[in-house]
Amino acid sequence: SHPDTSLSDHVTPKRAYPTSLTTFEKKRCTLTVTNMLGSHKQASKDIAAYQDRYGLFIEGLLACFSSVKGVVGVVLGDHVHTSFNTVKRCASHEKCAVQGAVSLCAALEEVGIAVSTGVASGVAFCGSLGCSELMSVATIGSCAVAASALQEVASTRGGHRVVCSGNVYSELSFSFTMRIILGR
Repeated sequence: SHPDTSLSDHVTPKRAYPTSLTTFEKKRCTLTVTNMLGSHKQASKDIAAYQDRYGLFIEGLLACFSSVKGVVGVVLGDHVHTSFNTVKRCASHEKCAVQGAVSLCAALEEVGIAVSTGVASGVAFCGSLGCSELMSVATIGSCAVAASALQEVASTRGGHRVVCSGNVYSELSFSFTMRIILGR
């Protein structure tokens, strides 16, 4: 090696780094956090059966939420975040989110898969994060934290598979049969 040459003289990048396309705006939106219940226990017993159930879970989730203008943003194993009125405009985002969550629960119940979903709305920073080669939808705000906490409540309450925040309830109590649950 010659002491007067640097590493950059020998390294040629294969391609340039993609340009960032990150765009965020502050606006009112609704978020759902959905979890497939019992998946960890099943995966440890029979991985092939778990993979089949997981495939049905993801297919059902995409079908039910996409049909009501939901955008799947984050998939962390059996934990999925979906947003409404973020990158796709949706005037009745609270109703669409609950409608998608209820449809998902019903569809997956038919094939023996239980899910729990938390639904919360509020003002958040939302938009696309990434570059032209890899884009993701992100939502940052207290409603994201609330949706996750409500999903936890839904998973611990037998029979309550969809739990909504108070502001979602006030928007939708006339559209769905709902029951108020206070505390944990």
